[in-house]
Amino acid sequence: MKKGFIQSVISWILSFAVVLNLSGTVLAEEIFIDVENFDEDYKAQSLSFPRFGNRVDYSRGNPTSSDEEYQDYKEYIASRHVFEDMIGHSSEVSAVRLAEKGVFPESQYFSPDDGMTVMQFMKSLITLCGRSDLAAEGDDEIKNTILTSGLIEDSVTVDFSAEITNELLAYFLGRAVNDTANSAQYKLLLDDYNDINESLRDSVLDSVAAGITEITDFKLNPDKIAKRSDIADGLYRLSNAAARVIPLFDLGAAYDDGKENYLVKSTYEKNERGIQFGFFTNYNKQADAFLNYGTMPIDRTGFYKWSKIETTEGKYNMPNFNNDKSSHKAGNTIINCIDISANFNWNPSLSESNIPEFYTQDIRDSETRNAAKEFLYDFVTEMLVQVDSDVLLAIDYELDSHLGIWNEQKHLWKADAFAEWYKEACEVARQAAADLGKSDSLKLIVIYNNITSKHLEGVSENQWMLDIAEVSDYIGIDTYNFYNDKTDPSYTIQNIRFLMNNYSLGKPVIVVENGLGISRDFNEIDSETGLTQMELSEQYYKNLFCEFRFSLEKGDFLNANLEGFLIWSYYDTNETSDKTYGLADDDNTLRDNGIAVKEGINSLYKQKQFNPSKLKEVTAVADDITVKGYSGTEYDELTIISQGSGDDGTAAVSVELEKQAAVYVTVNGEGHYTDYRYSTSHSVEIDNLREGTNVIKIRFGCEQTPYTIKVKSAQILFNEKSEWESMSNAPSKSLLSGKTPISIITSKGNNNSVSNATGGTSLSLWTNGIASDNVSGLYMHSSKGMTIAYDLEETYAVNNVLLTSGSLMYPTETRWKAYLSNNSSDLFCEENCIAYVTNDAKNARVTQFADVTTLKTGRYFGIKLLDNGTEDSNAYISEIGVYLFVGDANMDGCFDARDLVHLKKYLAGKMDSVKNFHSADADNSGKLTATDLTALRNKIMDTIPEG
Repeated sequence: MKKGFIQSVISWILSFAVVLNLSGTVLAEEIFIDVENFDEDYKAQSLSFPRFGNRVDYSRGNPTSSDEEYQDYKEYIASRHVFEDMIGHSSEVSAVRLAEKGVFPESQYFSPDDGMTVMQFMKSLITLCGRSDLAAEGDDEIKNTILTSGLIEDSVTVDFSAEITNELLAYFLGRAVNDTANSAQYKLLLDDYNDINESLRDSVLDSVAAGITEITDFKLNPDKIAKRSDIADGLYRLSNAAARVIPLFDLGAAYDDGKENYLVKSTYEKNERGIQFGFFTNYNKQADAFLNYGTMPIDRTGFYKWSKIETTEGKYNMPNFNNDKSSHKAGNTIINCIDISANFNWNPSLSESNIPEFYTQDIRDSETRNAAKEFLYDFVTEMLVQVDSDVLLAIDYELDSHLGIWNEQKHLWKADAFAEWYKEACEVARQAAADLGKSDSLKLIVIYNNITSKHLEGVSENQWMLDIAEVSDYIGIDTYNFYNDKTDPSYTIQNIRFLMNNYSLGKPVIVVENGLGISRDFNEIDSETGLTQMELSEQYYKNLFCEFRFSLEKGDFLNANLEGFLIWSYYDTNETSDKTYGLADDDNTLRDNGIAVKEGINSLYKQKQFNPSKLKEVTAVADDITVKGYSGTEYDELTIISQGSGDDGTAAVSVELEKQAAVYVTVNGEGHYTDYRYSTSHSVEIDNLREGTNVIKIRFGCEQTPYTIKVKSAQILFNEKSEWESMSNAPSKSLLSGKTPISIITSKGNNNSVSNATGGTSLSLWTNGIASDNVSGLYMHSSKGMTIAYDLEETYAVNNVLLTSGSLMYPTETRWKAYLSNNSSDLFCEENCIAYVTNDAKNARVTQFADVTTLKTGRYFGIKLLDNGTEDSNAYISEIGVYLFVGDANMDGCFDARDLVHLKKYLAGKMDSVKNFHSADADNSGKLTATDLTALRNKIMDTIPEG
């Protein structure tokens, strides 16, 4: 059908007798795509209404400048048009850029939530194509031209005066883009696909596949009036392929119409145009960061010091590099640091010298210098053995502030002295890597500080910085400058530009530290802005990421040598400081500023031009899958497409590997789950699954990279309640629901914190989706046993106990006994044992559900875990369920007609209370009514044999 569109456009153009030469002049300006990729038929006829191509320009933008003056970002953007109602809006870039092209008027307000008629949209589309002359014609003239152009198929009827709907918008955008491969697969992404007008569906899917129409929450909402903001995004992405969004999945040629479940391997390569965001995730907190942000490509790890490692002359206490390996295990490229030369003589303000005390405190001293080189060689050797590939190492840290190279002339001698030392140090580090055969594993990064007056004198006065850049692989920047209004990110952006353009020699640049320190009293008011401290930080990050979208576009202000940007820091690092930089609280809940960072990163990563990785290929796989990982930007990922969510929206991702690795799972692009253990067998519990399509992505991590892993199997296992419901007639609610243990004691006599038993997500599967015992993740380690005691707060008669361990879908049999007593002191006496399960017990079921041996009553409940009888006596407890003896209303130890009489007297008002309220509450309603009386009567009748 689109070929007919081409031929019709020819007659359209000829009828207007207007021929424009579009060989790169109309749409080639700045970030907009050129006509190089337009259909050959269009190019041959020099058409003025071309279809837009799909090629993403991943080039780096403008070349690096040199010896430029310090440019004021605020002044630079002063001429940029501003829609007052779009400031900070997710579609602000689209609206502003299109206004600059004349597609939208440069008015005071954009009205993002308003609609637009089909005719108004057509005028915008025609203008975008370089035909503002045609857009100025009368509506009837435009309508007739459009209808004869082939843009609208004969089977489609359009009311040009009506407001354009989401489905019509996607249809027109899909018709205006070159053919897109494998579009049909995105039926799986649309729950409301069947609600889309049948004649529009193919082109709608083309627009989705091209990344022009963004799908959120698995819906297009086809009949809904399209917002002006969505229209702006669509037109902008149509004309700028680099700004198109990455669909939630890509099955490539593996898609088979009608097939609902898939397993594919996606291979990603580095996007040289992208930007890598990361954090200093403190120490061994990478899994925490993943749960909030997903897998990040880069991480700040170690801060090692020569003086802390060589504490005795000539002897090194090398670190174990655990944090570095943890970052690799989380899929990150790492930036490490070894401090050597900074000392008190050079900088008296240091808290401690990096040179060991038994050496002369000056790196220029020959003995000190030789010792430093020997140490550095051994440090790099040990690091590369332990950490292996993908290390960016900073030799000495924060040149300006750390070394005391300040503005005063009397300090500048240090610059040249340091440069000479640094060049020699780089040679030593590279030699150590070469001697190991790991030259490719080590990259060196130098870190500059904030702008000083000396920097501003230009490159001619700072040859030492160029000398350092020459021998470095990367240039790092720490920047913490702010205006009085700390929500303004201009200093951050202009500092990056100046140092990058003047002192990077065109090498990749990473901002290794940036953040806003605020008072620990989050409600303290900032005198300049009137915002609270947390609002101040939140707004800074919102503004920063908004300006990144403008300033990074095809080298608009930042020339795209900026490869990475790390925020300081994930958690607070210095509890004694009066300032905090953290994005998350101690319980890993994101603060408001952390949420702003998350939204900002997502706004960039969803775009093809900014994502640090790009899809190379997709292949369908089954079992015995080989996956590889090279760095934070180059890796393999598995994607499971599955229909259905189980009965309660929970499931487990089961992964079996040939060698140990960590597993990271992302569900539907939002929920992040991990089994951070180094293991060959993983069962990652996930929830919040949808009834329709679920997209589960699986990443892997190893402490050393590159890695190759054989995945023996990867599958999603849904919970089916009926399997568990058939195992027991127990009441639906556990008595332990939400209760915290009063004691946890191992057989070794170690007292464990009861908080260990309350931090995980409750696995309510085992209690039919209702109970919540809050014991997920309690780990017995290698103890020979463990006791756990609960206070039920009331006396109960218990008739069933359930204990599960292992993973959600694969519980492991654990030897245990259950106890009930009215006294906590004698709880674990054998006479109080009410149930037991051992590996060889006849009543041991896969979920280890047990009836009580003898009816007992009591307030305190205990579980004793026993040695499994194997070398591995570990027990990962998933759930402990304690179920009420329903029916024993009068607490006489049995259930019979006397319980009915007892409850009937209460309901008749002849008694103030029932002895066992909960036992009499047969329907678990929280109150006693005639319904309970009927239920108990039926329960008794069920026990009477027929006849």
